[in-house]
Amino acid sequence: MSTSIKRRFLELLDKDEEFRLAVVGKLGVTDKLDRLQQTTDRLVEEVRALSEG
Repeated sequence: MSTSIKRRFLELLDKDEEFRLAVVGKLGVTDKLDRLQQTTDRLVEEVRALSEG
């Protein structure tokens, strides 16, 4: 891949939210972030329960 294409791709990621969201969706990042958030929420609840009991 040429340097100019890479540079343009990175520029679009920085400046174009619609493009950025499309790339995130294509990479499956949203699903992974959702799972990470669910796991984090469960861990927070477990730590809360342990600190209360």
